[in-house]
Amino acid sequence: GHSASQSSSTLHLAAHENLDADSNVQLQPQWKCHTCGHIASSREELGKHMISHRNRRQRMCDVCPYRTRFPKTLWKHKRHHMIQRALKCKYCSYSSDFPRAIANHERVHVRHAAGMESTSGQNSSESGD
Repeated sequence: GHSASQSSSTLHLAAHENLDADSNVQLQPQWKCHTCGHIASSREELGKHMISHRNRRQRMCDVCPYRTRFPKTLWKHKRHHMIQRALKCKYCSYSSDFPRAIANHERVHVRHAAGMESTSGQNSSESGD
């Protein structure tokens, strides 16, 4: 069992380092990713691995290179392909009544074509939905 004097942060660290919380003996060097379950052999390796989860956009539009993490945002985006508005994207069927939305959306195509999909934490076309 765990003594009442053992802090929760010690237990948390023990869980990360795969230590026996009672004896503080190293069971085996492991650091587990709480996002995907990946096992790393060091804190540094886990830190590098966690970078791969930042700005991950897993939901993709089936018409253009637009990506987002949020289903509702993708749904709103797809409506711009289905409902024709005054201004049209010069690369796909996306349309909007707002020039800025079109400009932001067209940047997704340009970045995709250049192989430089944004990793800045904001997909520029999300602001133009």
